[in-house]
Amino acid sequence: MKNSSRSGNTVADFFGASGSTLTTCDQLGRPCRTMELIRSSAMSLKIGTRKLPA
Repeated sequence: MKNSSRSGNTVADFFGASGSTLTTCDQLGRPCRTMELIRSSAMSLKIGTRKLPA
């Protein structure tokens, strides 16, 4: 991600099932917009993001 975006850039992830992009963006201080169409994967993403530090 460091090679593909600059600090402060918003990162888009249209296949956000695992939440790995969202987690990496959080660690690097980059805003992230993510989505997932598969309901079960979206629920996993929702539960997983609750574990991210505020």
